[in-house]
Order: sequence, then structure tokens, then C-alpha cells
Amino acid sequence: MTGTEVCVFWMAGVLMSSQVIALQVDMNNASLTSIPTGKPTNLTELILSHNSVEMSDSDIEILHEYPEIRVLDLSYNHIQSLPEGAFDSLTHLETLILRGNELKTLNKDIFKGLIKLKSLDLEENPWNCSCSLTSLIKHLNESGVSAGREVFCYTPQKTAVLNGNSFCLNQVPTVKTRLASQQTTEQSNSSRVYNSSKGKNIRNNVPERPYQHL
Repeated sequence: MTGTEVCVFWMAGVLMSSQVIALQVDMNNASLTSIPTGKPTNLTELILSHNSVEMSDSDIEILHEYPEIRVLDLSYNHIQSLPEGAFDSLTHLETLILRGNELKTLNKDIFKGLIKLKSLDLEENPWNCSCSLTSLIKHLNESGVSAGREVFCYTPQKTAVLNGNSFCLNQVPTVKTRLASQQTTEQSNSSRVYNSSKGKNIRNNVPERPYQHL
């Protein structure tokens, strides 16, 4: 074997080792109640749509077994909430499908660790459109994650879309805003009391004019 042939084989080996080999595990409609364990740890696509997964603490632990996942399909399951850190172990995740579950709200930091996330499907969930949720969806869209504009509110208005929900314009001020306003009012009242008290002191120090008989 010549030196040139050895060089060609070495370069081919480097290219093959640098590529991610896609490995899909498809368990669609498999009557699952939890995320399966014991699958290849290098799998890149896990399809679990149309099952009864709820994303319990044990499900989150099982996801740690599959750190190479790029695509995770959890559509049409029974997920009512997502605990904080639910997907923190999936640092390579690019596509997350949560369509057709029972989600009403999301923790603002739930996707914080997913630095490679590109596509997020949140449609067909009974969303309670709080302003924090609206803000989260807007932030995802603005950061380059395709969260879609067809995410509809179930409450307070079924026809409202999360993006640009006008309900937020009429929200009660936040706790922080109320406290700041309260402090300003208290300072203003305190100032008025002080000035009033000061005025009394000044009036008390003025000597009384003697009574004059006419």
C-alpha cells in the first residue's frame, strides 16, 4: 500500500467518525405509559406519539440515557405539565413536538438549556394565555426557534393567538410594579405629614399678640 492510499483511507476514517449517524426509534401508538428505557444510547430520533406518556420524574431520568437525541416527538400523549429541567439533558435537541397534549402553561425557563432547538410544536393544547406564556412564545420566535403562530388560547379567549395577545395589555400591574407604586405613595404621604407637622411647629413658635381692648 502506497503512502497516498494510506492518506486517503485516513481521511475517509476521519470524515466518517465526524458524522452523526441517524438512529431512529419509532414507538408510535405503542400503548406506552412512560418513556421506554434500554434503547440504544446513541439514538438521535425518538418517536413516541399517540401514547399515554405523562412526563413524570422517572421519564425525565430515562431521558438522561439518550443524550444524542435530535428529534423528540411526544405529540398526542397525556402531558399536563412539564417539570423544571425536563429536557436539560438533551443538549443536542433540535426538534421538540408537544402537539396535542394537555398543557396549559409552561415554566419560563423550561427550554433554557436547549441551545440547539430550532423547531417547537405547541399546537392543540388547552393553553391558559397568561402574559408570561405569551412573552415566552415571543422570546422563542425572536431567538430563532420556530414556535409557530397557530398556538391558540383556550382561556381567557378561545380565538386569541398567543403571539400578540391583547389580553396582556389590560393585565393588573405586577407585584414589583405595585410595590414600587406603593413606596412612592408612602413617601409622598410621609412628605406631606412632615411638612404639615413643620408648619404646626412654626405656628406654635410665633408669640401670641396681646389682647387689645378697643
